[in-house]
Amino acid sequence: MSKIDETIKLLFNKVEAKKQEVKRIQSPNYRTNMIFSYDESPKNSINLNVVNAEKELVEILAFIIGKRDYWRDASEHLKTHLPFTWQGCSFKDWEHDITARFEKVTVMKKQKELKVLEERLNQVVSPEMRRELEVAALAELLKD
Repeated sequence: MSKIDETIKLLFNKVEAKKQEVKRIQSPNYRTNMIFSYDESPKNSINLNVVNAEKELVEILAFIIGKRDYWRDASEHLKTHLPFTWQGCSFKDWEHDITARFEKVTVMKKQKELKVLEERLNQVVSPEMRRELEVAALAELLKD
C-alpha cells in the first residue's frame, strides 16, 4: 500500500468517525420535557424541539445561566444551599438539553461538510484501495 493510500485510508476513517458522531447527535437523550418559558408559568412556552435558530438557543441558555448565577448569589447571601431549578429541572439538565439541541441544529451543516469530504476522497482513491475499503465494509456488515 502506497503512502498516499495509507493517508486516504486514515482520512476515510476520520470521516467515518465523524459520521458516527453525527448519528449520536441526531438521537439525543433529553432530560427535560423540552418545554421552556422565560417565566415559571407555562403560557408563552417554547418547544425546544422545534427551535432551529442557534441564536435563540444561545439566548435561552444565557437566560438559564443568569438565573442560576443570581440564585447562587442570593443563596450565599442568605447562607442557604437550596439547589437551583427552573421549571422543575436542574441547571445541568437544561444545559445538557439545550446543548444537545444546539448540536442537533448544527449537525446538518456537519453532514454537508462530510459529504463533500467523502466525495473528494472518493475522487483520489486508487482502485486497489477502493476494493480494500469495500471488502472491509462488507466484513463489518457480516460481523457477528
